[in-house]
Amino acid sequence: MDHLAGGELTEKHITTAILAVQDDTLAPIVKFTTTVDSRSGIPTLGYLVEVNGELHPEAAKAPLTLHNELRRLNEDFDPQRIQIPTIRVLEPGTFGKYRQWKVEVINSGGRQARVPVLMSENAARERVLVWVRKELIVDPNGRVMQG
Repeated sequence: MDHLAGGELTEKHITTAILAVQDDTLAPIVKFTTTVDSRSGIPTLGYLVEVNGELHPEAAKAPLTLHNELRRLNEDFDPQRIQIPTIRVLEPGTFGKYRQWKVEVINSGGRQARVPVLMSENAARERVLVWVRKELIVDPNGRVMQG
């Protein structure tokens, strides 16, 4: 579970929300994880997604759509106290590379390395962030931006 200023989000909320926006707003999701994104100074939920194919023409609106979906899923979610989530689109194959790296790091032999819904380990997060190819964000004034 993730406690942010806007309330508590469960893995189910986090997963259901991103899967709900994939078809109409983002793109089919291969795999995802989340982090606490504090780059703006106010912690928010940051999605790291690997998609299948091209982004939807309306992909820039995905963070706001995602925010609304999180509100719908969790009645205790306070949209005034949590920023709109960020979405960073990763290079194809990122999570395969992550799992390979994780197996090597933990020296687990043949065991599989699972991609967590919330990635809190700094080294793992930094490893995945090098494969960001595009960022979808909404600024504090509600303007949609793409990076």
